Amino acid sequence: MTKTFNYNNNIDYNNKNEILFFSIWRNQYLLSEIQRHHRLYNENKVINVNNSMDQLRYHPHRGYTTTIRIDVDEPLEPHGQVIPYGTTELEFRGKFKSIEVGDIPPTVTSVYFDNKFYSQIDIKSVIPPSVTKLYYLNYNQAITPDTLPPSLTSLTIGINQGINIDIGSLPNSLTYLFLNRFNHIIKPGLFGSIVELHLCSFNQPLKAGDLPVTCQKLSLYSYNQPLQPNVIPPQLKILDISSFNHPISHGVLPESITELHLNHFSHPLSNSLSSIHSLKTLHLQSYNQKISNETLPHSIESLTLNVYNQVLTPNVLPPSITNLYLGAYNHQLDPQVIPPNVKKLVLYSYNRKLGKHLFPNSLHILSLSNYLNSLLKNDLPSSLRELYFDFNGPESFQANSIPPSVEILRLPGYYNQPLQMGVLPKSLTQLALGYSFNQPLNPATIPQSVTRIDIPSPYEHTIPDSLSKIIN
Repeated sequence: MTKTFNYNNNIDYNNKNEILFFSIWRNQYLLSEIQRHHRLYNENKVINVNNSMDQLRYHPHRGYTTTIRIDVDEPLEPHGQVIPYGTTELEFRGKFKSIEVGDIPPTVTSVYFDNKFYSQIDIKSVIPPSVTKLYYLNYNQAITPDTLPPSLTSLTIGINQGINIDIGSLPNSLTYLFLNRFNHIIKPGLFGSIVELHLCSFNQPLKAGDLPVTCQKLSLYSYNQPLQPNVIPPQLKILDISSFNHPISHGVLPESITELHLNHFSHPLSNSLSSIHSLKTLHLQSYNQKISNETLPHSIESLTLNVYNQVLTPNVLPPSITNLYLGAYNHQLDPQVIPPNVKKLVLYSYNRKLGKHLFPNSLHILSLSNYLNSLLKNDLPSSLRELYFDFNGPESFQANSIPPSVEILRLPGYYNQPLQMGVLPKSLTQLALGYSFNQPLNPATIPQSVTRIDIPSPYEHTIPDSLSKIIN
């Protein structure tokens, strides 16, 4: 009885081991197959056809591709078979000329014709209804209600003068529209429920109701007509009116705006922006009117003033600002002119005195492009981590003039003096030498904390062995 019991146990044990072995073997085989297919997919998911269509026709792993870029002047023959089923993205580059019905499989969701593609295709018959994203900047035909794919969500297209877009021609699914060369009077309802709208050439008067109420991002790159109340959509968040240069009355811009680009605007702002308490980013590239305490809302975090060179008085800029760009400002800074929470500051033209308490202790990044005076100890705050001199800068640096907190330093472009002991702080990890620098490097002047040094080319001196591994 005992022998029989042990015999049966051995058989059962062997069977379990055999099952376990085959289970492990199968799992290992499946894992190997999964890894093989994953590798083939990663290696072949993009195919670039730039010599001949044979690169695609006879590609051994074409079934794995999802993106195909074609830049040859050859037809897609045999039609309906060259582009493999399963492809989702197609890009047709400048050399490609023709495409026919059935060439694009129904798995494709994105079609891109680059800016050198001037051939005209029949979108309705050639582009399958599966496409949700279409880029065709040189299109030059009428758009009717049945021209575009019904599920299209993103459209970049060009419309020449004399070609209109009728109401109902844009699919209800469309949320992104980039329209080039369009300069017709807008019919209310034309743009449906679009959320992001870019009109490159449009410069016709706008009326209330012309723009969709759903729009949250609007770019009118050429628009330079007066703006009336209720024209800008009420829920808009980002507005770019690069060419606009008319006075802005209070209440014309909706309070929902968080980002505003006024590149050519040069009129007094007065209280134009005072009620936009959601405004975070403001670009005023041509503005040079006096700024008062009421000019800018205290919600702004990023402010760009490219040509502004009026005297700034203490506390006139909102304390909410953390990123400040002053492109032309060159008046003597006083304490509290730079807001107390600024973390990044660019003074592109500043060439006046620096000194203690001119910069807030929140400052982490400072760029001085044309500063020619001497840099003294305590001129810069101890909070500074990155210091950039672009073209001009001090001809020499004194020991301890660069704060001991600085980790990244770019010396002036014209700087060409030997580095002295004690100039570079021990906190430094990255050093960029200016394009004019051509002095021997002394390892004793380079802190051991430095892990990268960018030197100009050509550089005529031998790199010390101890620095060779960190030279870029």
